[in-house]
Amino acid sequence: GIDASGSYDQLTLATSFIFSNDGFVAINGEEIYDGATFWLWGIDAGVEANTQLCWTVQASTNQFPVQSDCYSDRFQSNLNDNTILGEGYVHVHSGIHDLAG
Repeated sequence: GIDASGSYDQLTLATSFIFSNDGFVAINGEEIYDGATFWLWGIDAGVEANTQLCWTVQASTNQFPVQSDCYSDRFQSNLNDNTILGEGYVHVHSGIHDLAG
């Protein structure tokens, strides 16, 4: 848990999804109080296509589940192709669907 005391009584946080190219969650200035629970929408920044290909996500090959095709480097994860455009707008993220391999 997070203890609120003195002048530290608000929560601001932003973090990305590790197996997404542009997915994140964020919260800004929400009051922290005893028993507080925050449910956050996963957000898609819309700046990259949601291909979830090995080279599009911010994870090393050994961070993927073993059953994933991205677990080894046989798919040349260092070949980056940013010509596939994103949606161009911010929206609720649809989730990570293709890690089963």
